[in-house]
Amino acid sequence: MTWPTTPEARLTWALLLLVWALGVHALLRDPLGIDDCDDERARRGLRPTARRAVVRTLAVATVVPALLQPLRVAVPAGLVLGALAAAHTALRTTLAFRLKRGAELEVVAFLLVALGAALCSPSLGGSRMPVPHGLEIGSVARALATAMAFVTAARGGTLVVRGVLDRLDVAPRKHGGVTAPDDALLLDEPEYARGRTIGRLERWLLLMLVIAEAYGALGFLVAAKGLLRMRDTDDRAFAEYVVVGTLASILVAAALGVFVRGAFG
Repeated sequence: MTWPTTPEARLTWALLLLVWALGVHALLRDPLGIDDCDDERARRGLRPTARRAVVRTLAVATVVPALLQPLRVAVPAGLVLGALAAAHTALRTTLAFRLKRGAELEVVAFLLVALGAALCSPSLGGSRMPVPHGLEIGSVARALATAMAFVTAARGGTLVVRGVLDRLDVAPRKHGGVTAPDDALLLDEPEYARGRTIGRLERWLLLMLVIAEAYGALGFLVAAKGLLRMRDTDDRAFAEYVVVGTLASILVAAALGVFVRGAFG
């Protein structure tokens, strides 16, 4: 196994990463209730994850051989990637809410898959996906990697940010201040949902700026958000929630943007 240096190997790498991102973040609703944080059962990690794990395994294991060649290498690669997607789904329930290690899980899983896919990419013969006439393979690889980054920044970024908020016990509460982390009924659900949407848009904008190397606009974006939220920062607990969430979002978007630029040009 070697590092992907040719355009064909990088295209294979980008395809594997995109399939992974779609499999773990976009294929099904998240088992932890990321889109319905008012669901107490979801918040406590009691939703069954077996069906989601099986669906993700089959989907990823089927898509990889359909996109890559030769089959004798693509099929095992798809099975391994599918098994990792299933394990990722199952571990979210335990690590995210019971042990408060949700952010660490997302970061470590991405790093392991990115490294493993990079080392395996040169062994795969290439992509079955037709490259449009006139486009360079490197450009297509960058486009796929960028799509992966946007998918990961949306839901994966939310999981990282919420993992940090839960870890530091600064999630928004209905009555102000920070209460016991297991008391999900006091969670300020409307504010949490607004924060999710704002955070996704914020990470997408930051990601675009980093990929475009428009670093000067990053400070303007962060300052603009600070001004919009200034009237709510009299509450210390809410101010901590905004600051921690914003910094976590910035780190996620910046890391993904730097990864895309550094690995795919």
